[in-house]
Amino acid sequence: MGTIISVGQAIDTYFVGFIVDTAGYLVLEVFFTMCVICGLLNLSTKQRAVFQATCVRQTL
Repeated sequence: MGTIISVGQAIDTYFVGFIVDTAGYLVLEVFFTMCVICGLLNLSTKQRAVFQATCVRQTL
């Protein structure tokens, strides 16, 4: 489990660095703000599964 968390943190760090390098800190702040407003960062595992299932149904 620890390995999976470490890989996730490495990918997140890479993605954040990519955003900062290409678009700047303002875009990074907007990205994080939108994630918090949409509630994507604060969902539990069960809530995330329901959210993903809803999104799949809407796209079909």
